[in-house]
Amino acid sequence: MTMKNIFYSLMVAATLPAVVSCGSSNNEPVPPVDESTPRTVLVYMVAQNNLAGNGSSDLAEMQQAAQNGHLGKSRLLVYHDGLNADPKLYEITPEGRKTLCEYDDVTMSVASERFEQVITDAKEAAPAEKYGLIMWGHGTGYVQDGIEEPGINTLSYGGESVNKKSYWMNTTTMARALDGKGFDWVYFDCCFMAGVEVAYELRGVTDYIVASATELPAEGMPYHKTIRHLMPARSDLSAAAKETFGHFDAMTGMYRTCTMSVISTAAMDELARVMRSVYTSTQGLPDDYAPQCYQTDGDHDRYGWAYYDLEHYADALAGDDVDSRALVASAMGSAVSAAFATPKLWDEVLLSNHCGLSTLIIESDADPQLDRFGYRELQWWSDVVQTRFNQD
Repeated sequence: MTMKNIFYSLMVAATLPAVVSCGSSNNEPVPPVDESTPRTVLVYMVAQNNLAGNGSSDLAEMQQAAQNGHLGKSRLLVYHDGLNADPKLYEITPEGRKTLCEYDDVTMSVASERFEQVITDAKEAAPAEKYGLIMWGHGTGYVQDGIEEPGINTLSYGGESVNKKSYWMNTTTMARALDGKGFDWVYFDCCFMAGVEVAYELRGVTDYIVASATELPAEGMPYHKTIRHLMPARSDLSAAAKETFGHFDAMTGMYRTCTMSVISTAAMDELARVMRSVYTSTQGLPDDYAPQCYQTDGDHDRYGWAYYDLEHYADALAGDDVDSRALVASAMGSAVSAAFATPKLWDEVLLSNHCGLSTLIIESDADPQLDRFGYRELQWWSDVVQTRFNQD
């Protein structure tokens, strides 16, 4: 999640090995399934930044959910990296917060080494039939500046603040770290992560993604309302997304701003096939095309990146080709099982179109955005968008 008008400082950094009190290792075998625990949900909180206060509020909401009996027989674990304290892995119980592991502050939380270590520790501490993951922090979707790809000079997930500089984990790094970890869904309590580029990158590591294609208010998910939908073995992701959306849709003025999507990654390959067909057959965008943007003009000008409605863009490329437009609609319907949107963003941007997935519009293989945003590193570029510019 991001707050309105946040200034992002960018810098690349190296990381050092982690030391944890749990004594577990990424090389240790995965613990056996515990069928008595339907699900373990891990909340990964990068709160060493300007969201620290919201992190404390969200922890209180999780505690409230536990006290209200919303965990059932499942277990809720939280890795919390906040201000002025070493990171810890907690379990949220009706009786209070229990510390499971303590970590040093040398390795950043946006480093894949720390991320994978915490996942290993969480699964050792709370083996379950199924696992869910909530990624909590700042998010910028396709825009990449991960500390493990130092040649890329923009952002992605995390926003960990160290000495007044921000550090990030690329979506490509996240995908590698999550491979084989067994999370059947990932809920992004972050801004801008419901992008087709993100969903396509993660399609092999999780079954479902819940995310917002737009900026979320800093308050983020109302955990005291959503936890009950996420903890069962058969999590109701649409209900959780609807709870988050409804929380903000009930507000007034600029605070009535939210979009949420539930995305099936199994449908991403078919969506890619359809989009390749559209990209390779198009004659270009019509002169009167005005893309549905998921940002205010001020934010677009301030940060330089942009997010556009994927289906609105695809329909414009397809033009009068009714069959192509029907294929796009069908593929989008399979990929996005639920999509919610307020009428406007920040009481400024009219949301006439919201399919549930955003994209970056690239009109040339020489577009400077490709290198500036690390877009060439993404599978969506190489498998789909690039085909538009590789025709004889």
